[in-house]
Amino acid sequence: MQTISVKRGDTWTVNFAYTDSEGAPINLLGASCKMDLRGLYDETVLMSLSDVSGELTINGAIGEIDLLVPYADMEPLGLGTYRADMEVTYPNGVRSSSETFGVDIVEDITV
Repeated sequence: MQTISVKRGDTWTVNFAYTDSEGAPINLLGASCKMDLRGLYDETVLMSLSDVSGELTINGAIGEIDLLVPYADMEPLGLGTYRADMEVTYPNGVRSSSETFGVDIVEDITV
């Protein structure tokens, strides 16, 4: 499982690029997306993110999804590793999820 590291008190930003097997961008025009952050060993949803609620922004034709979570929303999370995946629903109704990945919340030294 691949892991993304983010400091607890920082704004969390990530760019997810969707490409086909040849590396060409997958067109995400008209798609929707969501992502839940859950505990590593339980099903408790700690954070729900989506394009509707504004934390995820779809850059359709270039096949990218940008994540932006304000630092105030990151502060309550405890240190440790969580898990997540990105679920994309295409205009034709096909739903596809990414591989599950880890989100490692680490201590912020400068506060």
